[in-house]
Amino acid sequence: LCSRATVLRGGEVVATCDPRHETARSLAEMMIGRRLGAAAPPPAGMGGEVRLALRGLSLPSAQPFGTSLRDVTLELRAGEVLGIAGVAGNGQDELMAALSGEARVAPGMLALEGRPIGAAGPARRRRLGLHAAPEERLGHAAAPEMSLVMNGFLTARGRRPEGAGGLVRRGLLRLGPARRFAEAVVARFDVRTAGVEHAARALSGGNLQKYVIGREVMQAPRVFAAAQPTWG
Repeated sequence: LCSRATVLRGGEVVATCDPRHETARSLAEMMIGRRLGAAAPPPAGMGGEVRLALRGLSLPSAQPFGTSLRDVTLELRAGEVLGIAGVAGNGQDELMAALSGEARVAPGMLALEGRPIGAAGPARRRRLGLHAAPEERLGHAAAPEMSLVMNGFLTARGRRPEGAGGLVRRGLLRLGPARRFAEAVVARFDVRTAGVEHAARALSGGNLQKYVIGREVMQAPRVFAAAQPTWG
């Protein structure tokens, strides 16, 4: 579409080129500032024990124009990254609701490390080690008007996240550990923000996504389900 392109990164001009003489890879490398490694499938037999199992998972859609799930069966093993792809509106939202616990199914349809959890709600699933990051960042994965510190309590309050030492004690919120937890997420996942006291809505979409993903990963879940994890 153009014969001259300027690449910005971190608020600075880092490259100018003729995109007709570049490739998608070379342009991406200019944008992110590092070389992209070659994608390769993992060696056969890398997966460990079964962490998550879906057995004939069926779920009617709660939306009039949604897509019901019918007899979904799959296994996720330790060490595996399993991707599910498809045109939007073909059951992804319903599957995420079934995994997160926002929609309940028959107990035997969903098992975490051999334990039936289909009837368990989101809080119990998190305690057992199944975490989820929904597609909608603001209003679902994060509360827009709350600070990053307070957003940490939304999912990490009942656990002892890495480096936090527990966010709740005897029913009281511990702001010191919560602030350190938020700062650790920001540092480890390169979240660009002026500070963890800023509201979630003040972050760009990509940076809020990094915070949401980091908040879950740093709790060391046994299984982590993420919808549209690379948005932004």
